[in-house]
Amino acid sequence: MDAAKQAYCDVFIRALPHGYGTFIGERGAIQSGGQRRRLGLARAFLKNSPIFERDETTSTLYSQTESIIPTAPTALMRGRTVIAIVHRLSTLANLGRLVILHEGQIVEDGISEDLIKRDGPFKALWKAQAVASHRT
Repeated sequence: MDAAKQAYCDVFIRALPHGYGTFIGERGAIQSGGQRRRLGLARAFLKNSPIFERDETTSTLYSQTESIIPTAPTALMRGRTVIAIVHRLSTLANLGRLVILHEGQIVEDGISEDLIKRDGPFKALWKAQAVASHRT
């Protein structure tokens, strides 16, 4: 229950027909995308692994759910190695150290503020994303 609270899914679990005893089906088929993501986060809190893979958690969520979820991974990522697969570079802003890989090789290493100041791949991606976001 503590893990569910940390992952912001305690409320919707309690609202299920049998609360925490509800069978949720194969791969959580009866849950929304946001609910499945939050259940996955709860499982990650329970496992307490030193490595956390973060696939863009908000890529398919409603904006209301999207505003809730980012705070849960922040707590989960603290003190762990995070492998992040993101579409929005701003997702990486709160991470301490970034190691940028390209074709299996480390091409940059540092904090986001420093990487943005350098003339490297991260800065190029950051600028391209800023230009794209201003077009929409």
